[in-house]
Amino acid sequence: MPTDTPGGPTPTAGAATPTPTPSLTYPDETDPMESFRSQFLNIWPVRVSSDPGTVLIDPAVWAALTARVDTGTSRVFVAVEDNYGRGAAVAAVAKLPDGRYELDGWLGESWAEAFADVDLLCAVRERVQLCVGATLAREVKPRRATAQATAQTRAGLALLRQLVASGQIVHDDAPDLEQVTTVRVRELPSGLAVVAGSRADLARAAGWALLAAHDAPGEPRIH
Repeated sequence: MPTDTPGGPTPTAGAATPTPTPSLTYPDETDPMESFRSQFLNIWPVRVSSDPGTVLIDPAVWAALTARVDTGTSRVFVAVEDNYGRGAAVAAVAKLPDGRYELDGWLGESWAEAFADVDLLCAVRERVQLCVGATLAREVKPRRATAQATAQTRAGLALLRQLVASGQIVHDDAPDLEQVTTVRVRELPSGLAVVAGSRADLARAAGWALLAAHDAPGEPRIH
């Protein structure tokens, strides 16, 4: 039996020590259920974080990257993300011959409208590669697409910031793309995590499209 001491009961020798319950929380999330939804379903809780983070892209730096370019017949990498059922975003990236990436993006009233835009793009471009947020994976059929999750979001946002800093991004000053200058992020060992509180669907989609374009095999050259 345990013996009483001033500090409370003391377990007798040989008594089993309680085994700590494994933590199911995601590094960015303290609520186990929200952690699971974020990590595996890519469904993000809508709340205001106490950590203000930093702006993803500096507005002045972003403005300096405006340019008109011709993407020719380059393959287009497209990403679609839902905004919690209140609209959606489409991002499109083409890699230019000089190694830079042309980024375009826009917001829509719904994911159905976003997919209609994708279908129009596929009708005029021969090579289109599509990726979507995990919440849209079942809505994308019969189109072929790769579902994106937390790992791709963090890596994609980090890549977006890196490419902007090195001047490897160009854009045509599309108004909706200004979202990348208002979204706030926190730096983590695995990349950048969005700080809740502002709309970020287009920023995430831009990161996914850039990641897909960056990781794609190079175009074959004809000599």
